Amino acid sequence: APRNLQATDITSSSVTLQWQAPTSDGGLPIKHYTVERRDRKYGSFTKEATVNAPTTRCVVERLQLEKEYYFKVTATNEEGTSPAVEMSEPVKLVKEPGMWGGKKTKSGGNENEKKNK
Repeated sequence: APRNLQATDITSSSVTLQWQAPTSDGGLPIKHYTVERRDRKYGSFTKEATVNAPTTRCVVERLQLEKEYYFKVTATNEEGTSPAVEMSEPVKLVKEPGMWGGKKTKSGGNENEKKNK
C-alpha cells in the first residue's frame, strides 16, 4: 500500500495530496495510483483521479469551503490493486489569506436614500 498520505496544501477549493510509494511492489512496477475522497458527514468514497507512477502527488479540486473530506490512495500494478492508505483525520478546507471576509451585503435600498418630505 502507498504510505504517509498527507495534505500538503489546503485552499478554499482544493487540496494537494502527497504520499510515498509502497515499500514493496511485489516485483512488478506500480502503474498508477487511484485517489478517492468522501465527505466526512455522508457518502462513500468516490474516485477523484488516477495518477501515473512514479508521480506521488495529486491536486483535488472543486471542493467546498468549510466541508471536511477524507482521502485514500491505492497503488495498481499488473498483479492488481493494493490496500488503501487512508487519512486518519479529515481535511477541512480553509479560506485563503486575503480572501474577502465572506460577509454578504444586502442588495436593495440604501438607508441614506430615504426621501425627505
